[in-house]
Amino acid sequence: MAGDSDVVATNTGVDPLFDRYASYIAAFNARDLAAVSAFLTEDVRFDWAEGLPPLVGRNDFLGFFAHAWEHLREHIEISDVAVVGDELSAWITNTIITYRDWPDCPFRPLHVGTSFTVSGRVLYRFRGLRISHVVEQP
Repeated sequence: MAGDSDVVATNTGVDPLFDRYASYIAAFNARDLAAVSAFLTEDVRFDWAEGLPPLVGRNDFLGFFAHAWEHLREHIEISDVAVVGDELSAWITNTIITYRDWPDCPFRPLHVGTSFTVSGRVLYRFRGLRISHVVEQP
């Protein structure tokens, strides 16, 4: 696996929204919640593809990932990025490794040593240069 701050992408420098997104992914991979926070609007909304309740608001988003990262490590690689207006669509591949049991994980119980990869298209809406809505697409 590449270093935690690596972003696999091909069009850095072409679009300011893409560059901002690549920086967000680098902060996410580094598990730097303070840096991640700077990329989100106060009222950001994260809609899961799996029908889970959405994360609504920056505090909800950051709280969820702060708790998740007490149990697992994630590394996102991005590809097939398209920017149209204030929307960015990307194919993400998220490698997840569990290092502490998380029996009440909202997706499914996770145990130490469990690792898996989740891939799919994700749509990001921006307000200014901050992410205001994340939609996992089925």
